[in-house]
Amino acid sequence: MAENKILLYEHTGSRNHGCEAIVRTTADALPEEKLRLYSADTAGDRAYEIQNVVDEIYAAKRCRTLSLVWILRQLEKRAHFRFPNQLSADRNICSAAAGIQAAFAIGGDVYCYFQGQDQWATDEWLKKQGIPLVLWGCSLEPSDIAGRLGKHLQCFDLIVARETITWNALKLNPELAQKTILGPDPAFYLKPQPWKLPDNFCPGQMIGLNISPLVKKKEVSPGILLQNCHELIEEILIHTSYGVALIPHVTERGNDDRECLQELYKPYKDSPRVCMVDDMSCTKLKYVIGKCRMLIAARTHASIAAYSQLIPTLVIGYSVKSRGLAMDIFGTTEPYVLPIQQLQRADDLIKAYCQMEKCYENSRAAMRHYMDALQIREKECLQRLSTLIQR
Repeated sequence: MAENKILLYEHTGSRNHGCEAIVRTTADALPEEKLRLYSADTAGDRAYEIQNVVDEIYAAKRCRTLSLVWILRQLEKRAHFRFPNQLSADRNICSAAAGIQAAFAIGGDVYCYFQGQDQWATDEWLKKQGIPLVLWGCSLEPSDIAGRLGKHLQCFDLIVARETITWNALKLNPELAQKTILGPDPAFYLKPQPWKLPDNFCPGQMIGLNISPLVKKKEVSPGILLQNCHELIEEILIHTSYGVALIPHVTERGNDDRECLQELYKPYKDSPRVCMVDDMSCTKLKYVIGKCRMLIAARTHASIAAYSQLIPTLVIGYSVKSRGLAMDIFGTTEPYVLPIQQLQRADDLIKAYCQMEKCYENSRAAMRHYMDALQIREKECLQRLSTLIQR
């Protein structure tokens, strides 16, 4: 079979280990294709050796605050005004897209924020070049699909929704229904890489904890998230024999999980039952997560690393991503998702954790069943991709 060149774009960089996981697992799913990665952080990609899994890496042009492109994009997002796409598209996309057979928008979360409008001009520019477009493993707010986003999504030739809330909403749009399929987030198939655990990490006896600056910004009462986490750590240390592992999953500048986690860690840095996990590649982080008894996570791909290894997981959620995955796996969001907006009392997280303990074995059974069912979705997804790429 002839080798095809595939462009992977909307990649913010591998310091976001969820993005790194998508690149790695997409490369595994398409082993016969030549992959070209268009990245907003090439230095971060090389730090985690992404050059070993793709054939080429191109640097995206940074959109500087108050630059002309930045101003145009702000007007498009906030004033609902559209400029010709060549004005606000990323100028470096031209060289990255030369000679490709298809382009995959791999930022599955991107269209959850301002409907992904920063990417619209680039999507449209690629479409005008006659390049087949795939929206890969996305989550979308149903209310957005009913509006302007639904019209923009028509430029994609194939949309792969990673959970049924998004899929059902897309199927209601007659212009999108036939080009939409339900497929797994590719990160479910990431292979964990064995790695040295922290000295005081006791496998099978640790409660993993991941929180992020992003979820902290959405708290309704300032400081309530960290307060709940402190109370939970105290509960675990006093009333159980388990330890606590603080696990970062994104280390981007301005969006670094370690900032919140270090603040949590300070009072416990001398405790033999609390450890801070170092930053490392997504494959190694998945190995660490797989050695936990349970995970409490704010990052979607930290939860996916746990779900795929049958580690019961409580998600501190804020969007359709966490709700959709929980509904697909467990048939309900309770007690598997705790919306950040519901953190109002200091013991809310403790209560949710206790509920998770009560359904521990049931949740493992549900995750096992879900992973088995994903194989059917994956097969259909790869068939549709093959047809699109070869046409």
